[in-house]
Amino acid sequence: MKTLVIDARMILHSGIGTYLLNLLPHFMDSAFRVVLIGDPIKLSFDPSLEILPCDAPIYSYQEQITLPKLIPECDLFWSPHFNVPIPRTRAKARVTTIHDVFHLMFKKNFNFLQRTWAKILMKQAATSDQIITVSQFSKSEILKFFPNIEDKVKVIPLGVDKDLFSEKISMMDEMVKIKYQIPTPFILFVGSCKPHKNLKRVVEAFKRIEGMIHLIIVGKRDPSFQIPDERIQFLEYVQKEELASLYRQAKLLVFPSLYEGFGLPPLEAMSSHCATLVSSSASLPEVCGDAAHYVDPENVEEIKKGIEELIQNNELRERLIQKGQTRVNRFDWRETAVAHLKIFESICDLQ
Repeated sequence: MKTLVIDARMILHSGIGTYLLNLLPHFMDSAFRVVLIGDPIKLSFDPSLEILPCDAPIYSYQEQITLPKLIPECDLFWSPHFNVPIPRTRAKARVTTIHDVFHLMFKKNFNFLQRTWAKILMKQAATSDQIITVSQFSKSEILKFFPNIEDKVKVIPLGVDKDLFSEKISMMDEMVKIKYQIPTPFILFVGSCKPHKNLKRVVEAFKRIEGMIHLIIVGKRDPSFQIPDERIQFLEYVQKEELASLYRQAKLLVFPSLYEGFGLPPLEAMSSHCATLVSSSASLPEVCGDAAHYVDPENVEEIKKGIEELIQNNELRERLIQKGQTRVNRFDWRETAVAHLKIFESICDLQ
């Protein structure tokens, strides 16, 4: 039996954590012996997991000292992010997922040391035996910096948990309204305060909208971020089931991100029968197809008009909801996992 070692330290992170949590069950049922690197407490959701304890922070020098010693002799090491070990490990082969090259494209968001370190790690990740990315957009971005690795970059789209994110009314819906004192009607934003998520423009657009519509923001809040309108409510941490409930109850999801390697929230919203307003930039047109309302993410007035149109035009909103139901069927976590396993098996067979 071939041994697959996986860096699972980011299991509770919002994006990569979702990626890991949805793929690991399929990997555990595969022909591989799976060994995880990470925090046993964070990975305690499955007592059958074989875990190598490690609490080295992501992007730290500590992980560069710890991981090469910790990774055992194995057939394959998979890193779900570009923070791969630089020193040689005992793994016979390495596969790395590079979701995007945000750290290289948005240099002004990082200091000199962060930019330099990200570039070093990304360059090392590019030497992996195989690279997985999540969209054709991300592949094209990767090749801007590493044009000689096109043959080993494989695009595998992400999936959606359609059982969790569904239109079915749940007891959770009323509980969420009471727990968080959710006013209605409301529009929803899912994402952090990081500049590329474009929250400042969303807030500026929303301030220009009159009426009793509210904006609910779900995501980690920067302490410096000010809420300038009493109609805006911030929810930093919600459970997955609570997020699904918010999608179901929202008038629409507003997601005009400046840069996304994939962008799961619009698909989660579609699966939950929620209309979506998204950016016309980056990977979002590729992911959302004809099932979203597009706006220029740098144009506040266009974002405002797009929100108003979807709030007021019930026919348009319903049409997008129906198209979203068709669109979301293209994205399945089982298919995503199978595509990963095929790469893993191919790499191991080639050794």
